[in-house]
Amino acid sequence: MNNLTIIIPTINRHTFILLLASYYSYFKSEHIIIYIGDSSAKALEIDRINDVIKTSGGRNLISYFHMPNMNERQVFSNLAQKVKTKYICYSGDDDFFIEDGLNEILLNNDLNNEYIYFGRSILINIDSILRSKARSIKFGKYWDESDCEDDCSLKRLNEICQNYKVLQFALTPRSQYMKMLSTYENIENRWLGEYYSVLALACLCKWKYIEVPYLIRGVHRKRTFSNTKTSSLQLVLSRTWSTSSSEVFNSLSMLISSKGEYAESEVTNGIEKSLVKLLTKSLGNDIVRYRVGRNRYPLFIKIWLARKDIILEKSIIFFRKLRFHLSMVLGFQIQSSSSKQLYSLEKIKDANQLIRRVIKKI
Repeated sequence: MNNLTIIIPTINRHTFILLLASYYSYFKSEHIIIYIGDSSAKALEIDRINDVIKTSGGRNLISYFHMPNMNERQVFSNLAQKVKTKYICYSGDDDFFIEDGLNEILLNNDLNNEYIYFGRSILINIDSILRSKARSIKFGKYWDESDCEDDCSLKRLNEICQNYKVLQFALTPRSQYMKMLSTYENIENRWLGEYYSVLALACLCKWKYIEVPYLIRGVHRKRTFSNTKTSSLQLVLSRTWSTSSSEVFNSLSMLISSKGEYAESEVTNGIEKSLVKLLTKSLGNDIVRYRVGRNRYPLFIKIWLARKDIILEKSIIFFRKLRFHLSMVLGFQIQSSSSKQLYSLEKIKDANQLIRRVIKKI
């Protein structure tokens, strides 16, 4: 059977680490392990992780590494270099993979080293669970569920820039992941670094969607990169933009040119067109955010989601499979959604009941 390591960088969110330890302790698979790299100044005591796992009645899949004074890219790279399994994928410290979906992909004997694989993923609005009415809980499709099996790396780059998805979350052959990481750590601009990791994987691999429950992504006010203080507009104006953008362009050019598919001028023009398409879209979203204002921005998001028809997933089977995972994850994340207090077990129970009512309506 194929095996997998999930790598999770984090900083100053020890509560989230404990939630992850509790969640993943329910996994029964012996082929999945978790690496957490914590760049907080103060390390989390291992006994606290063990206590949470013992309370949950599960087993420990987590290896915890304290990596102070490292930025996110350095932690990411250092964790990846420790991986020995055939496959690797990235997770945020507030995201949760689903065991059944991972196992179904890993058990597939037809996996190809030229592909990366992903399944069905949803976004959950964690803040909305704190409201009193079940209809306030929002489920949304996280990414486009299309494949890309084109042999030409430049065409794959154009496809990912047009229909962007974070391929870091996909199951990726370790050998291909390490090729991406050879440049990733050197990109100083955080925004461009994230984009580069996805674009490089697109140049290196084809990708395939498999119809399995795969990933739960949480949306809430504490998501670090969604904060307006680190918006793409400000990062474009930062001192790191010039050197990082050149690094991204040159590295992508080398990846594509090494395959001998195109002349140098075609590679240059193709990368320029793809990057313009992607960055224009991303910057445009931030411009709308600033023009509309912080309070009105959620309204535009709601309108956009409604137009895309992704407020609620239609697959009853999918949500039945996720019933346990949704209840547990939302219950855990309610505890961490307030910096002032941990919510009680009774509150978690109420959240579980709300979720069940929503699922019955789908």
